[in-house]
Amino acid sequence: MEKKQHIELLDGLQRVEAPPYLLTRINAQLKANEQDTIPKQWISASILAFCALLIVNVFVIRESITSQDNISELIETMNLLPNDNLYE
Repeated sequence: MEKKQHIELLDGLQRVEAPPYLLTRINAQLKANEQDTIPKQWISASILAFCALLIVNVFVIRESITSQDNISELIETMNLLPNDNLYE
């Protein structure tokens, strides 16, 4: 009995009409979303630039550490004070 009532309810349904130009609006929205993405070439170039910057930073830091060691060796060989305190 219940199935019959459900079928009768479904028989009363009508097909819904889509608004005019709906497909055109959907396609325009999809194209607008595609234009907002970053090109893959820019992403690759950014990654390469970041890696190059990282490598340069590592070399600069390494050189600054070795140059500080050289400065401290020079100070010790010249018997200079390692700080600005003259009265110690």
